[in-house]
Amino acid sequence: MLLFIPIADDRVRPVRDVLKIWLYAALALMTGAWITPVVYNAGKALAEVSEVKQTNDILERLANGCRVMQFPDFYELAIALAAAFWFMWFFAWLRIGQEAPMGRGPWKLRLPEGVQFFEKGQRLRKNRMGSLQAASGFLLMTGFLVILGCALLEAGSFTWMRPGKGWLQTTAWALAVAWVLAILKELLFRGIALGIFLRAMPPWVAILLSALLYAGVHFLLPIGGLTVADPDAKGVGFELLAKLAMRFGDWHALVSDFSVLFAMGLLLAHARWRTASLWLPIGLQAGWIFAEWIFGRFTVAVEGPDLVARLLSGQSIQQGLIPLVGVIFTSMLIYFFTDARKGNSF
Repeated sequence: MLLFIPIADDRVRPVRDVLKIWLYAALALMTGAWITPVVYNAGKALAEVSEVKQTNDILERLANGCRVMQFPDFYELAIALAAAFWFMWFFAWLRIGQEAPMGRGPWKLRLPEGVQFFEKGQRLRKNRMGSLQAASGFLLMTGFLVILGCALLEAGSFTWMRPGKGWLQTTAWALAVAWVLAILKELLFRGIALGIFLRAMPPWVAILLSALLYAGVHFLLPIGGLTVADPDAKGVGFELLAKLAMRFGDWHALVSDFSVLFAMGLLLAHARWRTASLWLPIGLQAGWIFAEWIFGRFTVAVEGPDLVARLLSGQSIQQGLIPLVGVIFTSMLIYFFTDARKGNSF
């Protein structure tokens, strides 16, 4: 059980909270890599059992999903499970839990009695136009990626796969998953992490650091083409994590992948700062996830003939210099269509 250490200096506490954010991210990645073989074997065992034994609908659907999942998919699932597990302790470590004095605090949640809270930073405001901003962000990001995808299809960077039966169900499932993941990601990255950064440093530094955290975590998630020799081997999760970490030394991966993730992190943090709300970043994030999911299942990337072609577009519509330009353009639209003085205009 984590011990709470009283901190009297209100200038030190926010800085320590920033370090806790980075420690939580590292702990989730390391723990996820450690339990990946267990999650992989459990998923494949469930898939085998469902083939010889009748199960209920929920287990059957779960087994069908495990049957088609590859090892990198289980690695990503293990990290998500580890992040959810450690979040309980992380939440308590930040002293969030009971009511704050006078019912006020930067979190608008319940804090322990007698704990100090800080007026610095940017408190999330009640947003009368939240639903409109979420819908607008979703349509803006989805529309941008659809236009980009059509252009890349026309240019020959991707080829279209004729959708088979169940494409409507797949689209509906992708839509639901996109919104759920968007809400969870924005609560963590822009709600908690950026909120803490804003209390400890100037806004522009907080936004940059938040984008770096977002890009770094997502850069260490699996991409197409990465494999391991033996999925059942001990420590195989760390083997995959090491391969992903080596991409930080690959300038091509930094240009085509990390730069897009960093720009997206800046866009989402900027949207949160401009609106003092999570509604707009949630919509943008949902559109980002939904379009990538659909495009990834109905198209196949074509290897570029030269280095320039590979830099312009990668294995998905979220890789390459073309998506980077689009994200920068979207950031400009967000800047002009929001008013930081009002906090929630659009």
